[in-house]
Parts: sequence; C-alpha cells; structure tokens
Amino acid sequence: MRTMKTMQAMTAMASMKSMKATSDAYGSVSTCEDFGRRRVFGSGGLALGMLFSLFALPSGAWADEDSADPFDRPGPYVTVAGSYAYNFFDQQIEDFLEDELGEQGSVDIDDSGGINVRIGYRAASWFAAELAYEWIDRYDVEVGGDLGPGGGSLSGKLYDIEGHTLTLNTRWIVPVWRIQPYLLVGAGFSSYDVGRGPLAAPLEAQDDDIEIEGGNQTSFAGRLGLGIDFHLTERIVLQTEATALLTADDFDTPDEGAIDDLYYLSISAGLQYRF
Repeated sequence: MRTMKTMQAMTAMASMKSMKATSDAYGSVSTCEDFGRRRVFGSGGLALGMLFSLFALPSGAWADEDSADPFDRPGPYVTVAGSYAYNFFDQQIEDFLEDELGEQGSVDIDDSGGINVRIGYRAASWFAAELAYEWIDRYDVEVGGDLGPGGGSLSGKLYDIEGHTLTLNTRWIVPVWRIQPYLLVGAGFSSYDVGRGPLAAPLEAQDDDIEIEGGNQTSFAGRLGLGIDFHLTERIVLQTEATALLTADDFDTPDEGAIDDLYYLSISAGLQYRF
C-alpha cells in the first residue's frame, strides 16, 4: 500500500511539473506574441508617421517649386496711395482764349494732389488685375492778360476742376525678387466737377461764343503707365507709379469752357498689403 501511495504521489508531482512547464511554455509564447504584437503596432505607427511625412513633404516641395520666391505668390491685395497730378490742358485754355478773344492770355494751373485706392488679385507671378479709384483735388485755373474790354488787363480764377476716375487695370509684372517693375494698362470712366470762377462772367461778356458753365461730365478714360513694387516683407509692399490718364470723349466747350480733353500725369506712392 505504501509503495502504491508513493507511486501515486510521484505521478501527481510529475503531472503538476508537466502542467507548470506547459503553462510556462504558453506564458512564454503569450509573452512573445505580446512582444511581437507591440512591435507590429509600434512599427505600424512609425510607418504611418513616415507615410504622413512623405505626403506632407511633397506638398511643401511642390509649393516651393510653384513659387520658389515668396514675393511672387498669387493672392489678393489692397493698396492705398497718395497721388500728385500734373495737368496737360493749360495750353488748350490759352489757345481757346486766343481763338475767341484774339488775345493771348496767360494760364496758371497749380498741380494738384489726391488719393487712389485699389483692390486686386495677383493671378500669377507675372500678372495681376485690379479695380482702382482715384480722386484728384480741385485744380484752380487762373487766367490773366489783356482780356478785358478794349484790351484792358483782366485776371482771376476762370474755374476749378475736381476729378474722379474708376478704372479696371491689368499689371504685367517682371518678377525679380523683392524689386518688381511692371507695366500698367487700364480702362474705365472719369467724372469731373467744374465750378465757375469770378472771371467767368467778364469773359462771357466779351464774346457770345464763350459760355463757361459749371457742372459734371463723364467720359471714357484710359490709363497707361509704369511702376515698381518694393517688397518690404512677404505681405507689405511699397508701390511707386507714374501713369497718364487719357480721356477719349471731348469735353464740349458750352459745358466745360475751354477744355476738350482732361489729360494728366499721376505720380503716386503708397503701401500695398498682400493677403
């Protein structure tokens, strides 16, 4: 009996050792599987990160290739500038007075100033389009000479002129890093307010063909000029420009006095903000 019990005990102990070994073996397998799973998931996360980076890097590289110079990038902008206006119509008034009165009068028109505001979009490194409004303060047209009755001396303000112009402009740009010259070509409308001066009535009394009336007249206009953009930063631009404004329709003598065409040269400087 004792021998049998001893054998049973030994068998039970062997069985328990076997089960423990099996359990340890399974535990090792489980541990290896967990470690493998962690390596797989860890490697997967790393792979996803690398994949994301691969997608992100070409996008940035493409953006750099599309606009290697940040000053050439497309986008909207707004510009505010001051204008200095040099007129070209004083000779017309002198010719008018000589034709109507037979006397050569002197004409003094002080150059004027104003502001212009633009909203535009740069579609490519070499091209932009913009809507531009320019206001020019009043020109005072002073006339003097032997224009009175019997050739008497007469002088004073004949009239004053205030201008408003709205044009759609195209800008053809030479993209050279921070300094970018451009050609501007535009078309639109000009509106002028004309006010009678103290000299209007005495001149009208000299000749029935002279009629100087105040009022407003609108004309088709063209704008042509050159400019330079100085890029202070990627968003702030110093803009300088010289453009000639040409009116296509005549300003009739009965309505506007002596002026057939209101031409002037606008020299402007201002700041542009690029969005």
